[in-house]
Amino acid sequence: MTCDYRTEMKTTTNSLLENEASDILEGFQEFDLSEKRILEEYTKILKFESGSKFELTYVPYQSYIFWLEQGSLFLEDFCANGQSAFTFLKKGMYFPSDLELPEQQTSFGVVHACQNLTILAIPIKKFDHLKNTHTHFIRTVHHSLLKKYFLQKALQQLCLEGKIAERIKNILVYFAKECGSKLTNGDVLLPAVLTYRIIASFANTSVATVCQTIKHFRQKGLLNGGSRKLIICKDSLDQLLGAS
Repeated sequence: MTCDYRTEMKTTTNSLLENEASDILEGFQEFDLSEKRILEEYTKILKFESGSKFELTYVPYQSYIFWLEQGSLFLEDFCANGQSAFTFLKKGMYFPSDLELPEQQTSFGVVHACQNLTILAIPIKKFDHLKNTHTHFIRTVHHSLLKKYFLQKALQQLCLEGKIAERIKNILVYFAKECGSKLTNGDVLLPAVLTYRIIASFANTSVATVCQTIKHFRQKGLLNGGSRKLIICKDSLDQLLGAS
């Protein structure tokens, strides 16, 4: 797996000095000391700014597992029917979890950074080696998969409850809590990568319906009507959170 930085949005990756990478790994609470020593030698630390978008491409014998240490993201996969499916991932989760990848180089997916990201890129061979030799690492991987499963289950339930307008409202409030940025006046700015297309995918509706619903929310005061960005007004958010 390699990162292809051809992107529509600004993407930044830092070239870290060896001691900086070591310092970052020291902060990884998921791994024990022996695992960190192995990871220091074989892995790369990647950093991306909030709002970045980058493509993951599979390259035989050069594949990586990406472990998310900081921030949150949407992972976009492409379905056989040409549609996109999105998975929300947070700190302590990794991707891809399915290693049944094709032998030839093909596009794998696109990462959309909701927040600033710090990612540990672990070679698949070393990842498998740690699973086979370190019991603690196996437990860590299992715990990560469980976190990912329960997060997707809860998010799916949230996105399918009620009528479409209710679903879209739930999605906006959820991501405001998870990865929104609080403004000086108390309003919450949603991530720039939370586009109408992604909202439509989660809510199982069309982009046109999302557009109409967002317009209605602006008129009602749930969203800031004076900005093209998705900004949830403080009073509305407090009321919705208090009712949940």
